Amino acid sequence: MAMIFEKLMNWQSLLDICWLLVLCLLLRNFYKDFQLLKLTKSWLMTKGKVDTFDLIQQGSTYWPKISYSYQVNDQEFKGNYLFLDTSLNTPYSGYSRRLAYKVANAFKEGKEVDVFYDPSSPDLAVLDTSIPRKLYAILIGLSGLIGLHIILIVYRIFW
Repeated sequence: MAMIFEKLMNWQSLLDICWLLVLCLLLRNFYKDFQLLKLTKSWLMTKGKVDTFDLIQQGSTYWPKISYSYQVNDQEFKGNYLFLDTSLNTPYSGYSRRLAYKVANAFKEGKEVDVFYDPSSPDLAVLDTSIPRKLYAILIGLSGLIGLHIILIVYRIFW
C-alpha cells in the first residue's frame, strides 16, 4: 500500500491526474453544449418568412446575416439565428453553406422556411436544430482520450 501511495505522489502521477482532470472538464463543457442542442430537438416548428438577407464577409468567405418573422399563437416574433450554437457551425462547413443557400433561395423566391422555436420562450428561434457532427467527434475523441489516460495511470501505478 505504501508503494502505491509513493507512486501516486511522484511528479509524473500528479501531472497525469491533472491532465485527466483537464480532459474531464473539457468533456463536461462539450457535453453541456450537446445537452443544450439536444433540447432543441423538442422545439416546435412553424412556418416563417425571411425578411432580410445580407451577406457579410468573414475572412475569405461570406456568411448570411438574416432576419425572419414567424407567428406563434397569433403573436408575431422576429428571429435572426440559423443555428443555436455557431461555435460548432462555421461558415466553412458544407452543411452551413447548404443551409445558407436554402435560406437565400427562400428569400429570393418569397417562400416560407421552417422555424423552430422554444415552446417556453417563443422569442427564441432557429432555422436548424441539427447537432453538428463535429460535436459528436469531439465527444467521442475526448472520451477515448480519457479512457486511454485512465488505463495509462493504472498501468503506471500497478506495474
